[in-house]
This record gives sequence, C-alpha cells and structure tokens, in this order.
Amino acid sequence: QVDRSGWPKWVSDAYDALMADNRPSDDRWVTTLTAWITFEQNHEFRNPNGSSATLKATGRPHAISWWFRNRKPVSREPPDDIFGDVDAFAAQWWVWWSMINPPWRERDSTTGRVIINETDNGDWSNLTRPGQCGILTVLFCLFWWHQRLPGPCQEWSNALRDVAWVV
Repeated sequence: QVDRSGWPKWVSDAYDALMADNRPSDDRWVTTLTAWITFEQNHEFRNPNGSSATLKATGRPHAISWWFRNRKPVSREPPDDIFGDVDAFAAQWWVWWSMINPPWRERDSTTGRVIINETDNGDWSNLTRPGQCGILTVLFCLFWWHQRLPGPCQEWSNALRDVAWVV
C-alpha cells in the first residue's frame, strides 16, 4: 500500500485508473507506478502547463493528442478510431519513445529504436517532465496498449521493462 498523503487529485485519480482491476498483471507495472509516484513527489506534485511541460510531440501516438484535447480523462480510453490498430499503435509508440529518450541512448542502426540495455550514461532532462503532460502520458499509453492486447505480448513487456528502468 502506498502513502497517499499530500497527493493532489490528478495524481490520485491517475493512480487509481492505472491500478484498476483491469491493470496489467506484470509485477513490474506496480513497481513502475510506485516509481512514478516517487518521481512526482520529488517534483512536489507540480503539474505545469505549456510546451516545456510536455514530452516531444514528434512521432507521438494520436491517442495522446486525443487525451490532451479531452482534458486528460483518466477514466476513458481513446476511441478505437483514434487508437487504431494495436500493432500500428505499438510501432508508433516505439518511434515516439525512441524520439523522447536522450540522444546518448543506444539505438538500432536500422530502425532507430532505443535498444533496451539499461546503461545510464548521461543527462535525462528531456524526460524529466512531471505532471499530467509528462511521464504520465507514457504510462497511460502503455495502459491503453495493454488493454487492447488479446493476450501476452513480448513487445509490450519490453516497453514496460524500458519505461520501468527509465522511471
């Protein structure tokens, strides 16, 4: 059980949505959310606005734009016509995740995709984005992606593993 003292409503609502009964069963999911809470606490639960508060938009899945336009509803998932095909979403997510990661992270020479190697060599400031427009958007993307999977998926597990390490 986590200590919720001092949590603003947006943190509590997001945590409850991401920990709902339909959450991913992977233990790493809970560990990642706990790390996210610590991250937000370390940033005094700030919820900044504007372009400096968001992660890069280049390559971002359309579902995130929908989420932003609809005032970040934690209890709703993007409609199917916005989310699209789960495999296409996964590919788009990996493009975006690779774009928002620091340039010093190793990438596949063919795809440009971040290689999951858990090597910390530099500055993380471009991912240090607290609030609803920051790393929380990555977590909701993983949650939505998981909700649309017909069963276990190694691509999703790899994504969670890398996000867990980064957070």
